[in-house]
Amino acid sequence: MPLVFSLNVPLAPMTTLKVGGPAKYFAEIRTEEEVQEAFRFAREKNLPVFVLGGGSNIVIADAGFPGLVLRNELKGFREEGEADGKVLVAAASGEDWDALVVYAVDRNLAGIENMSGVPGTVGSAPVQNVACYGQSVSEVIREVRGVDMRTGERKVPGRYFVTEVVVALAPGGKVNLSSYQDVAKYAESLDHAPSLMEVRQAILAIRAKKGMTVLPEHEVFQSVGSFFKNPAVSRELFEKTRIKIETEGGPGCEGNWFWEQGDKVKMAAACLLERSGFPKGQALGKVGISPKHSLAVVNLGGATAAEVAGFVKSVRAAVREKFGVELEPEAEAVGFAEAPW
Repeated sequence: MPLVFSLNVPLAPMTTLKVGGPAKYFAEIRTEEEVQEAFRFAREKNLPVFVLGGGSNIVIADAGFPGLVLRNELKGFREEGEADGKVLVAAASGEDWDALVVYAVDRNLAGIENMSGVPGTVGSAPVQNVACYGQSVSEVIREVRGVDMRTGERKVPGRYFVTEVVVALAPGGKVNLSSYQDVAKYAESLDHAPSLMEVRQAILAIRAKKGMTVLPEHEVFQSVGSFFKNPAVSRELFEKTRIKIETEGGPGCEGNWFWEQGDKVKMAAACLLERSGFPKGQALGKVGISPKHSLAVVNLGGATAAEVAGFVKSVRAAVREKFGVELEPEAEAVGFAEAPW
């Protein structure tokens, strides 16, 4: 059956932020052959292509996307043997990332349990370089497989539609208790070494408390997730920032809000937002900061992409004026004629 291409399909319902206009052309991809067919269609019509996974970490323009949007529905997991004492698991790129975590935890395979509850798909994980609570996809990925967008051929390097990601996981279930305060505190509360499932449940509880999951049993906010990266700055700028924060006092910078990174110092963006007039729950119209997490920009209901962009500009300007620090957004702007923030 030939691949179906639909016209003017609304994209906002397919994203976690719930803003944005339609796709000029839209198709759902379920096989690798359909990937190749979609790219042929795009080349014939000279269309830009955007691959939509779980819909997190993106802001789609109000005008939508003027090309072909491919919704990734490639599914499945399989084990491909062992290498260097690790079990190799090939995961289809359209699977939810958290489904891969569940697959691993159920089989007592360690290495990604601390990344439980992260929104998005397997295919987006290497692109976004997912990392949290002491674990990173960069530590477990062995191979990324895909199809070249220009030629339709199977490729590993270069510009491609990711079809599979192969991860190397440790059998035996030895957990990473992490140096993160919340995770370490949980581990200390137990009278035994936690299992992978116990670590997963603890991570999910921590993320839910911060409003940073998209699981149905948890309260969900319309958000891309963490909107801003933690900035790495010169030691000189860090010292100026530290003195200002410690002199003024106030909430938002409790605990470890900075750490060494080579010749620079990385600072918690959440701390800078809180001290720049954007605490949890702060809102401007239909857009605001999550009441549970300082880095989550949320759509409070009926917001437009332009309103989200305007809010982000205000946040960045406030931090720049207060501390001289440039906050870099993590979210990807899709369909905008120019950088929106």
